[in-house]
Amino acid sequence: MDKFSPLTAKGSEKDAPKAKGSEKDAPKAKGNKKDAPKGKGNKKDAPKAKGNSTIREITGAVDIQLPKFTNGKNAREKWSRNIDPNGLLSMADYNEHCGNVFIKAAEIFLDDSKRQTVIQVKPIDVTWNENKEKIYTIVKNGKVIKVGGTRNGMKSRFSSYLCGHHVIERGKSGKMSVTNAHLYHSIEKDLLDMESTWEFYTWELPITSIRVTILGKDTKIAAQTYHAYESCCNEKYKRMTCNIPIFCHNSDPEYK
Repeated sequence: MDKFSPLTAKGSEKDAPKAKGSEKDAPKAKGNKKDAPKGKGNKKDAPKAKGNSTIREITGAVDIQLPKFTNGKNAREKWSRNIDPNGLLSMADYNEHCGNVFIKAAEIFLDDSKRQTVIQVKPIDVTWNENKEKIYTIVKNGKVIKVGGTRNGMKSRFSSYLCGHHVIERGKSGKMSVTNAHLYHSIEKDLLDMESTWEFYTWELPITSIRVTILGKDTKIAAQTYHAYESCCNEKYKRMTCNIPIFCHNSDPEYK
């Protein structure tokens, strides 16, 4: 037998040089757990969205069994109004007849944060927080249910709607606008029961100034005009449907 043993050959396990792929010397792969860059979905570094971040924006759902919702049952039974979609005007048609002056400004969601109030907005319009005169519509599933106006901007106006939370049935003072209470609880109930889509559309009004003489001095004054625009917008809606939006009650008779 040949004395040359296969154990001392070039391929011998003992003397073979370590391959580039050796476990000890191999460079760490890009996917190495320790050095891998944290992805966008990393739990630690994921940015927290405002309000409904932990439930709605991450899982896409709201826990309707939260006490803030279940404790509001009596308030909703008293203050919410039935919203019949029949006969309601679509926002698309209304906007077209108004010359497409309205833009989508915000979306309305249930608020499952630690705040006491149960609805919140996600603004889309960058001027939402600005103090400007605007006409707005509140829209459910593409249908207009209210046309309103504000002289102080939409952030302020929505805050006043949140005051509808302060009804006696929730253990609050009962000092709130009846209109705000009806609208606030109607939106909450509909979001809980029907999961409808609720939105704000707005029309930013032009600044109107007038010049008057005050104590002999010529003075420029910024005129408040939203109430005239609001009345005209409600009249436009009425001419198209023979009714005003279901959550509209008053408008300035001077501009009808």
